Amino acid sequence: MQRDQYTFIGISDGAGGNLMYGYDPRVFSEALMRHCSELSQTGKYSISEPKRLLCDAFDRVQAEKCFGSATACVLSIDGQTGRLHSVNIGDSGYVIVRQGYVVYRSQSQEMNGDCPRQLDVYPWTASLKGQGLNYTQISVFDAICQTFELELNDIIILSTDGLFDNVSDFQIEQILARSNSLKQAAKELVTYAVRYYVKPDDILVLMARVTTNTNLLYA
Repeated sequence: MQRDQYTFIGISDGAGGNLMYGYDPRVFSEALMRHCSELSQTGKYSISEPKRLLCDAFDRVQAEKCFGSATACVLSIDGQTGRLHSVNIGDSGYVIVRQGYVVYRSQSQEMNGDCPRQLDVYPWTASLKGQGLNYTQISVFDAICQTFELELNDIIILSTDGLFDNVSDFQIEQILARSNSLKQAAKELVTYAVRYYVKPDDILVLMARVTTNTNLLYA
């Protein structure tokens, strides 16, 4: 979602393990991002508050009793200052590419071993609220919040772990170097990740370039 002076971009990856509980992994992540989009258009959130936006969206998901779990990453970008704010839970994340090189990669979060930290809502979490605990605060409390100063022509690649588990920074740089557009680069990144799977997974890639006229160019 883009307003006059700032932009919110988000991504969420539903956990496939929810299938064994009878929950479609896609439903939870789509609901979370839908509420992020709707809330971002209310004008109630400053550019530095992607964490509060995600927290409130998660509140809505809980209120709907939309069961499941997902990782999430939400970015807010100030069109005036070029400052990027991010909130990240789990192993969805982003990289910043400057002058052809990856200059930043967001941190991923794992709870134990191979399991990423996730926002989750299940029927049994109601007992926590019955004990006076706010489950949203428990889940979002450990989110990684960071700020990054963007420059003209920087490229932002926001993706689920399916990309970052299978494509190195060097490979990202090589694909961008031979691509004529962000759209082509996004397609090639997904194709490469699928072709050389180390960890088979579904993959979603969003890309944006910092420009002078429209703040961001999307793919």
